[in-house]
Amino acid sequence: MIPLEVRGLTLTRPWGQFIAADFKGEETRMWDTKFRGILLLTSAKSWDKNWKEAVAATRPDLLKNPLLNRIASMAFDEKQGHIIGVCRLMDSRPMTKDHEARALYPSCPGRFAFKLDDFRASGGGRPICGNLGLWKPDPQLLQSIGYPWDFPRTPAMQHTPR
Repeated sequence: MIPLEVRGLTLTRPWGQFIAADFKGEETRMWDTKFRGILLLTSAKSWDKNWKEAVAATRPDLLKNPLLNRIASMAFDEKQGHIIGVCRLMDSRPMTKDHEARALYPSCPGRFAFKLDDFRASGGGRPICGNLGLWKPDPQLLQSIGYPWDFPRTPAMQHTPR
């Protein structure tokens, strides 16, 4: 039995890799969620060709960071979706300018910022096909990559998932 709710979230490359390297602490979506709990982050096959413009608009200093550029280069070379790791989804709020630096993405009306915390690499880059939106990972998959992880149960994680 899975003691905490877990959902999967698939991110276009290189955004998930930036979360793993702690350059990005918030993910953005054009939809909101009441879910609070553990997220299995997976990398999509697709690549966001506009990532540099988004970073330039929010944190132009990072474009000079050799580690960020190396991570983006490695993400570009990946040919399939895979497991990046797990983290906690702590909150979801309408996105404002205040979120841009941690999200590495410009705010716009209708966009939401998902506050992520406590990222942990898990799954060893195992290939996986993700899905749109939040999705329920197979319990056997979770157990095969080390679930249950030792995340403290917080009041925010008691909410009923949407």
